[in-house]
Order: sequence, then C-alpha cells, then structure tokens
Amino acid sequence: MKNLWRMIGRISFWCSWPFWFIYLMIGRRTRVIVASGDEVLLVRGWLGDGKWGLPGGGIHKGEDSLTGALRELHEETGIRLKPGQMKFLGSSVARTSGLRFRYDQYAAVLSGRPAIKPQRLEIIGAEWISVSEISARNADITTINTLNRWNKHR
Repeated sequence: MKNLWRMIGRISFWCSWPFWFIYLMIGRRTRVIVASGDEVLLVRGWLGDGKWGLPGGGIHKGEDSLTGALRELHEETGIRLKPGQMKFLGSSVARTSGLRFRYDQYAAVLSGRPAIKPQRLEIIGAEWISVSEISARNADITTINTLNRWNKHR
C-alpha cells in the first residue's frame, strides 16, 4: 500500500509541478537534523520524488524560521523540542527537479531516540538511519547539503 501511495505522490508531484515552481519561489523553508548517536531521523513524504529527507517544511506568514522548524518537526514526526535544543546551521538554496527554493538548516542532538508519530496524511515513512548509510541515491539534495554543513559545525 505504501508503494502505491508513493507512486501516486510522484505522479501528483509532476502533474502539479507548475504550482510548486511558483509556490516554492515565494516562501522560505526549513530542514531539521534530529540526531541520536550516529543516527539521524529521516522521513519520506508521499508527495515528491520518493527520496528520504529531513523533517521540515514551509514557514508560515509572520512566523520566524526557528518557530517554523519546530512546528514542522512536531507536525511531521510528533517530536516536540524546545528552541534551546536547536542549533542554526545556516541557510541554503536548493535546486532540484527544476525547482529552486531557500531553506534554513537546523540541528538537534539528543541523548536518546524519542518515539516517532509520523503525520498520517503527509509522511509515509520515518526511520533512524546511520549517517554512514545516507547517500545521494536514497536522500534528497537538501538532506545531503544539510548533513554536510552539520558535519562542518560538529
């Protein structure tokens, strides 16, 4: 069933590409590394190219970047963190699938792995994956870029 849902998501993504082109150019987005030991929490949304990514999403109007990152992390995974647990890594621009968008990068290093409660209508998979197992084949470009920046800040 997950494979069918992922296939529908891919088709929907490409059919709605002109909408995403405009929508992503207007706003700003976030990505959040949640790490425990040598593992990072990755999620897979039903809408998109099917690759694993970091939790995160769009910042609402009037919302600061950190608040948006914390909100998106909680909405997508059920994990609730405090602002002091997050470290700002920087901002970047992603160019993927013909789309371009700006995103702010954050990281939180936790002593244990909290329970994950993926948002049912958006997230079809959430897993703790060893950093050494993450590659450009199975993770999106924003994940690879954010992990590279995080490795420089550690």
